[in-house]
Amino acid sequence: MKDITMKDIAKICNVSIKTVSRVVNGSSEVKAETKEKIEKVMQEHGYEANLLARGLKNKKTNTIIVFIDNHKQKYWGMWHTKMLSSLFKEAKKEGFKIVVTPSSATGHLDDETDGFHLLASKMADGAILLDNANHDIRFEFLHKRNIPYVLAGQVSNEEVTWVDLDNHSIGRVGCEYLIEKGYKKICLLLGQRQYHVNDLRARGFEEIAKEKNIEYKIFYDVDSMEAVHDTVNKVREDFEYDALYISGSERAVGAYRALNEMSLKIPEDVAVLGIDNLSICKHLYPAMSVVDQHCDIFAEKIINKLGKLIRGEDIMGENHVFIQNTIIEREST
Repeated sequence: MKDITMKDIAKICNVSIKTVSRVVNGSSEVKAETKEKIEKVMQEHGYEANLLARGLKNKKTNTIIVFIDNHKQKYWGMWHTKMLSSLFKEAKKEGFKIVVTPSSATGHLDDETDGFHLLASKMADGAILLDNANHDIRFEFLHKRNIPYVLAGQVSNEEVTWVDLDNHSIGRVGCEYLIEKGYKKICLLLGQRQYHVNDLRARGFEEIAKEKNIEYKIFYDVDSMEAVHDTVNKVREDFEYDALYISGSERAVGAYRALNEMSLKIPEDVAVLGIDNLSICKHLYPAMSVVDQHCDIFAEKIINKLGKLIRGEDIMGENHVFIQNTIIEREST
C-alpha cells in the first residue's frame, strides 16, 4: 500500500492541493469547516506531513536539538532527566519540538554518529548545549554557521548566550551552610574536572573554607554512586571528615551506603549535603538536605533566550543569565 500524498487528500476532499497545504502548514486562511474535513481525512488515511520538506520550504522546522555530552559513555544522570522534562514542558509552550542526542565537546567533528551533524544539515532551528567542557570546540562550529544556540553553563566568551546557576556561589553557599551548622572537616566531591562547572564550585568552596580556616579536601572525577562510595570509604582512612558536600545528589546514595558500612550515623557523625533537589533526596533516610538548582526556572530561561535568537531578536546585554540557588534543609545536616 503506497503512502497517501497531499494530492490524494485534495482529491478525496474535492479541494485544491494549495488548500491542503495551507491546513498542513497551520494557515488561518482556510474555513473552519473545510479545515475540519481535511484534517479528518488526513487522520483516517494516516497522512503525516514531511517535516523536513516543510522545514526546507518555510526555512523553519520548529525543532530544537538538545545536546548532552557523553560523559565517558555514561551520558546522563537524574539531573539531566529532570532538566529535560522541564525543557520539554517549556518548549511545548513555545511551539517547539525537541530532539535529544549525545554530543562531544572535544570530538564531534570526527564522529558521524554525533548528533551535531544534524544542525549542519538544517534539520533544526537551534540548539541547547546541556554540558560544556573547557575549550569546547562546538562554539566555533555554531558561530561560523550562524546557528542560534544557548548554553546551559557559564563561559567567559561574550559572544556565547548562556543561562546558568551561579556555580561559584553554590560552592560558597554550601560550605558556609555546613560551617554554620558546626561542621569543621568537610569534603567536597565533584564530577569530571574537564567541566567548567566543577572548577567554579571548587573555587567558591575553597574561598570560604580558607576564610573560615577549616580543614577540607576536594576530590574530582567522583562521578557515580560507586565512585562516591569508594571515595568516602578510602578518604576516611586519612581524614576524619564530619561533613560531605556532594555534587550530584543521586551520587550521594553511594555515600549513604559507605557511611552505613562504617557504622557512621547521618547527621550525628557525618552530615551529607547534596547539589540538585531530585525526588530521591526526600526519600532517602534520613532525608537529604540539598542546594536546589530550580530546573523549572532554568529551563524557562533557556527556551526563552533560544526562541528570541531563532526569531532574530537582539538580546545583547541580556544574553547572560544567572539562576539563584536555594538551600533546602532536611534531616541529613
